[in-house]
Parts: sequence; structure tokens; C-alpha cells
Amino acid sequence: MTPAGSVVASASPSHGQWRLLAPAVVCWAAAAVVVHIPGAAICFEVVLGIGGVGIAAILAARRRARGATGQSKWGWTGGAGLLCVAALLAVIGRVAVVEHGRDSVSEALSRFGGGARVAATVVVGGYPAPAASARGDDAERSWVRGGLVRLVPAPGSGSHDVDLESGCGGGVHAPLPAAVPPSLPPSVSVPVPVPVPASASASAILWLDGAPPAGWYPGATVCAAGTLTRGPPESLAAFELSVSSTVGPHAAGNVPAALGEAAAALRLGLRAAAAGVRGAELVPGLAVGDTSLVSDSLDRLMLESNLTHLTAVSGSNCALVIAAAVAAARAMGLGRRGRVLIAGGALIAFVVIVGPDASVQRAAIMAGVLLAGNFGGKQGRSLPALGLAILVLLLADPWQAIQPGFALSVVATAGILLAATPVNAWLRRRARMPQVLALPLAVAVVAQVSCAPLLLLLQPGFSLGGVLANLLAAPAAPAGTAAGLAALILLALPGGIGVLALRGATWPARWIEAAGEVGAALPGGRLFWPEGWGGAASLTAVYCLAWLARIFVRRSQRGLAAPGSVAAVHYRQPWPCSRARAVRHRRGWIGPVRTALVPALAAWITAGAAVGIAGGVTVVVPLVLRLGVPADWAIVACDVGQGDAVLLRDPGVKSEVMLVDTGDDPDALEACLDVFGVERISLLVLTHDHWDHVGALDAVSGRVDSALLPPDSGDDLGRSRIGDRIVEAGIPAVEATAGMAGAGVRADTGISRSETAGMRWEVLAPPVRASYRDVNATSLVLRVDVGALTVLMLGDTGANEQEPLLRSHPGLTADVVKVAHHGSRNQAPGMYDLLGARAALISVGSGNRYGHPNSELVDTLAATGAEVLRTDEHGSLAIVDRRGEMTYWAAGGAARPGRSRDRAWRPQPPERPGPVNPLTWPGRAPGTRAALRAWRKTC
Repeated sequence: MTPAGSVVASASPSHGQWRLLAPAVVCWAAAAVVVHIPGAAICFEVVLGIGGVGIAAILAARRRARGATGQSKWGWTGGAGLLCVAALLAVIGRVAVVEHGRDSVSEALSRFGGGARVAATVVVGGYPAPAASARGDDAERSWVRGGLVRLVPAPGSGSHDVDLESGCGGGVHAPLPAAVPPSLPPSVSVPVPVPVPASASASAILWLDGAPPAGWYPGATVCAAGTLTRGPPESLAAFELSVSSTVGPHAAGNVPAALGEAAAALRLGLRAAAAGVRGAELVPGLAVGDTSLVSDSLDRLMLESNLTHLTAVSGSNCALVIAAAVAAARAMGLGRRGRVLIAGGALIAFVVIVGPDASVQRAAIMAGVLLAGNFGGKQGRSLPALGLAILVLLLADPWQAIQPGFALSVVATAGILLAATPVNAWLRRRARMPQVLALPLAVAVVAQVSCAPLLLLLQPGFSLGGVLANLLAAPAAPAGTAAGLAALILLALPGGIGVLALRGATWPARWIEAAGEVGAALPGGRLFWPEGWGGAASLTAVYCLAWLARIFVRRSQRGLAAPGSVAAVHYRQPWPCSRARAVRHRRGWIGPVRTALVPALAAWITAGAAVGIAGGVTVVVPLVLRLGVPADWAIVACDVGQGDAVLLRDPGVKSEVMLVDTGDDPDALEACLDVFGVERISLLVLTHDHWDHVGALDAVSGRVDSALLPPDSGDDLGRSRIGDRIVEAGIPAVEATAGMAGAGVRADTGISRSETAGMRWEVLAPPVRASYRDVNATSLVLRVDVGALTVLMLGDTGANEQEPLLRSHPGLTADVVKVAHHGSRNQAPGMYDLLGARAALISVGSGNRYGHPNSELVDTLAATGAEVLRTDEHGSLAIVDRRGEMTYWAAGGAARPGRSRDRAWRPQPPERPGPVNPLTWPGRAPGTRAALRAWRKTC
């Protein structure tokens, strides 16, 4: 964000400051449209060219007809139009060039055959970052952006069949042939290097198994073998490479590569030192944006309290670096230009260390423009600098126009530049706040309000506790950043002074963590608001109505101002009043009152509409939804995205509730429990150890009485160690296997429950074994009787587990079945026909990348006569049994805070299978929260 200190110095923007920002916004909107329409850039270019020629011809004709006087009337408008056309021609032309390059790379890739494995030479474009698992567990994955230099067909399918050193030409500097010999077939077994066009079209995302590689840095060259696929047209990266093996990195031996190695060494040194100091997890993030040490619990706390932007390097970090450099240069006695040069050098070094992230690029370009203006002796202007930053970033990569991080960063910066100063002045004048409190509060409120409509596209609702947390963390954030940067430099020097600086940086880091805890614990700190484009549009409408009300209030005050009074002088226009207004003033008090009454009435109407919409959405809608929840529900499938969380209870014993799995979205799970009135969980059943089933365990551990755990699969890959987490939470638990049964919610855990309870359960699988095929094979299968209904919970079992289950339990039936593995294709043939269920629950995320649920399985379930109920279409689902007749109630998204959907049940087409792209707007898929963390950090 823009540094808070610059807000006070910024005055209200003058008319001329919009001349660069307005064309930048127009280019942003145009690029966002064109990148979604492949091939349309050329047509746009032709239309823009004709429009530009027409505007220039009109201006020239009017100038000849009216002489120099005509220029004063039409010059500014025509000049602004020509500037917009020129900027649009440049940005849209860049889109056309990139699209042509992407097609060229796809053509080169097609020569290897569809789905072929390749050995690729890649120039790393940033520091690797952790990513969500693509297999539904919590195994470490990582990703990094890069630029493809050339491709080589890989002769084998195994990860060790490719000699990457020879595949990359025995190094990375071997000469490349001009093209592939046309005589070779696509299945060529001899590696033939294919050059890649040197443009942004060759960008790719590399998906890696394991933690982010420590030796990779921007500018390094690596050789990677894997499967290369073309991304969708709107993706920021043109290609995705699922890497199986790598060699490198190789340094080119030039100055940029040497700077990259030095920067990577500084980052690694700070990370290694912080790993050994208690409470220093946030320090690398505050200093250079490295959040690899942040634990899941701390990361969730930062996300819930809207503090993740503090660990993302942006304008405030750049301002701090510039201020420190200017102070040092002033201490050395340097003049203005010397201070500017020192500050510019420090800014460049800082950007090299941090990496070329979009938010850093935007902040650095803005700071560079302001420094360049100061070097020439001219006062810098923030809005033109922001406009120039937008144009430069769009010219570098037009696909940033549709990236949420770019949008959040620009909108937050613009909001602070335009509104933080008047809000700060109002707080000091009306609330009598001191500057030290008014300024941080103004910045936090303005940034939150500015980003709120865009954030609704990422998640529902908006946080009031985040404003409080940001206000409390405001004094500690710059101190932590400064101390972290000092430790970054001093750790490279001999002696222990760097460790001392690092220990000093832990104090502001702990302060920020404490501020996050206060904000997250604030009662009612998160307001209900619908997510998606509808929610964003409704919130924007409230903003517009409030803005109109303010305009009408000012006009009303202007109308009541008597001639010659202080108010009249304040609202005096720079041109004479019209004759009608002069006559109205001569009539005495009737004219001013009439002039004030109409705007006052309009102000009351618009303000009432804004308050009515906001109050209706945040208060009335949740109240109506809560009142509509059936009190006698027996089964609830919570909408937690691509995961499972099912509530079971006997309606006659409402105090005893069983929760089967937790999903991986704590917010969605807690919202579901709140909507359905669940305060305590008597028995928590964790079917198996995959993140989409146990990821939100910490969110409910404080309200659980006892737990059933699955057996250990012996597969260490991706295990979240739920046994350890249960022990840390102090929850009595036992390991369940086939044959274990209970009445009510009682298991052999020392928790006493009534034997007369109406809910009975039995564990049907897995059988006791020494080892299991994989984690899914350990899924607990439960048969639960809730009142008069029998529910079969199949976990994530597949055909290999379901067939023995049917053999060991002939005649197995159920009234309701929780479909296995989110409706995947891997199901035992004929199983659901034998069960004869009246309802089939499918807990699945909307638009997930796995293609769940399988369309053939849905048809099979419907053919058995079962009512297919899906959380991706209906939101959270409740099943009620009333005198033997089952009824279904759909929350329509009420259990996911702020989401609002109609009750029309429309199937959603599945997305193309593949890894989650962290650079596009999210759907409801595993890893959405991990991607959201990256996006939220830029605001």
C-alpha cells in the first residue's frame, strides 16, 4: 500500500492529475476484456486506429476553422482522447503480440505430440512459493513462475529416463537450431531442441513436489523435465509444467545473475536465522515477504484479522527503504540530487532482494516516478505516478489486468490517495483524535472500504475486526519491517550483531500477532454480505448512494447559506450566478429555502436507500435465514467447498451432535455450525487423514468432547498427523476399526453418555490390517441411526474398499448415503442399487478441478430413485424426518457466511483437470485458501 506518511502530505487531487490516471484505468478495463477474447486484439487495434485518426482530423479541422481560440475549448478533450487512444493502441498491441507468441509456442509443442513429456530450459521469474496439494492431502508442494527458453522432447515416461544436462544441451549456453527438421516425426526419440519465442508468451508456472527449492532465485536458469500443457487464454501464465525432475540452477555469470545469487543468499540467511529464534516467524515476511516459516495457525489468524498485507512487500516497505536511504545520504551531507540517487539505488537493491512481484513492481514504479520528478526539482504527484505504474505494468504483461492481486493493490492505493486525507481530517476535527491515532485508523478504514467490493469476489462478508487489528498493528508494522531489514543486512556480517537485530525484530512481530488475536476475537467482527459479482455490485451501489447523499447535503447547505454569510463565502462559485438565481435571492428567504429543501429531501432518500440496503443485507437476510432453519433437522451436509463435514443428531436429543469430518475451510465450518445452532460437538469422527477432511480441525477443537480416529495407513506422504493434533487439543480419542459400535455418541473414551439416546452408530470398515494401500483405504465407514433414519457414511472409499464391504455386510441398506469421495468415478459397480437409498448426499466444491461429481455416477444415483443433493448446487443441506417422510431444506449458501444463492438446482460444468492456478480468481477447490492468502497479501 501507499505509505501512511505520504497521505498527510497529499492534498486533494487537482484536475490535471487525472490526465494520466484516467487513460490508465481505461486501458485496464480494455485489457481485461480483450484477454478473454482470443484473436480480438487485432480488431480492436483497427477500430482504435480509425478512431484516433478521426479524432486528430476533427481537432485539426476545428483549429483551422476557429484559429487559436478553438483550441481552448476542444484542446483538452481532444488531447485526452488522443492520449487514451495511444495508450490503448500500445496495450492492445501488446496483447496481440503475446497471443501470437503463445500460439507459436503451442505450435512448437504440438510437434512433440499431444501430452508429451518435455525437457525445458526455464529462466526463473520469482522466488518459489508453497502451494496447496493437488492430491487432497497436505503434502508440501510449491510453484514458481518462469520463462521458457527452449523445449526438448523427452524420450521416456519415467522421471529418470531423461538426461537433463544433455537435454538442455550439456548446459544452458549451447547454440540452438533455427527450427525442427521437418523430416523427424512427432514421436522422435532423439532430443531436438526447439527455440521458444523470447516474449512474455513463453511464461509458465512450474509445479513442484516438495518444499520450495532454496537455491532458485529470479534470473536463474534451470532445466526441468515434466508434462507441459497450455493454460487457458485468460491465465497469467501461458503454460503449466508439472515437474518430475530438475537440474540447476545455472547462473549465466553476468551482473544480474550475481545480484540474484547475492539476494537469494541474504533471504536464505534471514530465513535460517529466524527459524532458530522463537517468535521470529513473521520477521522474514515483514522484511522481504518470505512467509515460508509462518505456521498454519498463525497464517489463519493473520488471514482472519486482515493482517496478511503486512507480510507482503508493497508501498510501505519501499517508502521505509527510501526514507532510510535519504536519512543516510543527508547525514553524509549530500545534496538533493545525491539523496535521490542514493534512494534510487537502495530501492533497486530492495526490489532485487524481494523479487519481481506485481505489488512490488507497482510500488517501485510509483516511487521511481516520484524520485525522478524530485531529481528534476519538480514536486511529485501520486495519482499520475499510479497511472504510469498501471500503464507500465500492463505493457509488461496485459494479463495482470484480470489478476486479483493487481486489482486489490491498485484500488487500495487509489482509495488511500483520494480519501485518507479527508477522513484523517474529519477524525481529528470531529472525533478529536490525535494524529498518531487518526492517521492509521483513516488508512486502515479507507483501504478496507476500497477493497471490500473486490474482496467479495474472493470470499463472502467483510471484517470489522480487521480494521481494529490493523489499527493496533499500525505502530508495530514499520518497526518490524525496519528491524527485519536491518537484521537481513547485519546477518551477512561477521559477529552476532545480526542475531541481536533479529531478536529485536521479534517484539513488533509478537505485537502484530497479538493484534491479530484481538481482531479475530472481536464479537460480531465479521459482517454478512453476499459474495460474487452480485455482492460486489450491491456494495458498490451502497457506496454510490452514500456519495450522492453527501453531494445533496452539500447542495442543501449551499442553498441555506445567506448572501454574505460565512457559508455563502465558502460555497461561492467562481463564476457569477445566473439571472434566475439572482431573482430568487431578491425574493428573500423563499428562494434559499426552496433551493435547500429539494437537495435535503434527495439526501434523505438516497441516504435512507443506502442504509436500507446495507441493513437489509447485513441484518435482515441473516435473521430470515436463521429463522428458516428447521429446528428438527437430523442430518446436515455443510457446504465447506471440496471437502466433507456432516452433522448428525437425533432430533429428540438435540444436545448430542456427531460431526463427521471438518473440511478444510474453518470459516465455512464455523458458519455452518452457527446457522444450525451447534455449540458443542459430542463426538467428532475423522474418517481419514486427508486435508480436505481434517484441515479445519483447529477451528472446532475447543468444542469437541470426544473423537474417533482412523487407523494409520503407514503412508507418511501428506499426513497431517491428526493424532498429534488431537492430543495437543486435549480431546479424548480412540482409534476406530470395523466392529466398534456405540449408543448415542458414546465410545470407549471415558465420556459418559446416555444409553437411551436415539442415535446409534457402528463402524463397518476398515478391517484391522497391518498396513493399508493408501490413506483413502483407511477411511472409516459408519452406519448411523438417527431417529427413524439410517445413514451410511462412505468417506473417501473406492471400489477396492467398497466391494469387500458389500461382501462382509450382505443386505446392507440405508435411507441416506453420503456418496464416497465427493462423487468420483471410482465406485463399486451396482453398490448404490443395492443400498436403495432415498437420498444421496454429495459434498463437493463448485467448479472443482477434479470434475467431481462424475456425471455418469449422478445419472446412476438418479436411476436408483435417490434424490441427489449436492452442496455445490444447493449450499448446506438439512434432511428432516417427519413421521417417516423425509424433507430437504437447502440453505442456499447461508452456512457459508455471506454467500447468497437462489434455490434453482443448476449443474456446473467441471473445469479442466489440473493443478490450481494461484494467479486467477478462485473457484471452490482444494487450495482456495492457500491461493487466497497470496492474493490478499497484495492489498
